[in-house]
Amino acid sequence: MKLNILVFTVLSIFQITIVNAQKSDNRPARADIEAQKIAFITSELNLTPQESQDFWPLYNSYRSDLQKLRKSEKMIRAEKTQAHKPSEKELDAAIKQEFANDRRKIDLDEKYFELYKTVLPISKVVAFYQAERDFKRELLKVLKERRDQGRMRSN
Repeated sequence: MKLNILVFTVLSIFQITIVNAQKSDNRPARADIEAQKIAFITSELNLTPQESQDFWPLYNSYRSDLQKLRKSEKMIRAEKTQAHKPSEKELDAAIKQEFANDRRKIDLDEKYFELYKTVLPISKVVAFYQAERDFKRELLKVLKERRDQGRMRSN
């Protein structure tokens, strides 16, 4: 029961913060979303201070590595679209590069899964992945509601 109240409270705070933390383009600031994500995951995992101290630097390192990988993917996509009419060979190479990036993403996930297990019990590692999915689902729900409300106001 206490857990349900805690989750409800965190989600409510999350929703209020997302609604209030707006940029001029009417989207929540990335830093605000990341702060809410950290609070949500910490709450869901019930991390001890030591676990938190050990886990979050690993997670931040993962996010940094993932961001580098995504930049690489973005550059590949840009190269594909820059060519006015890519040749068959160029298209083939581009698709193979996307497969290679997918493999690198899987390797990255596996690497950090092993690292997470060094600082958290496996039950919390599993709970972490679930909490990440739950956070994304909740964020998408809030953003969809905001988008729908904006449409209703403009009609």
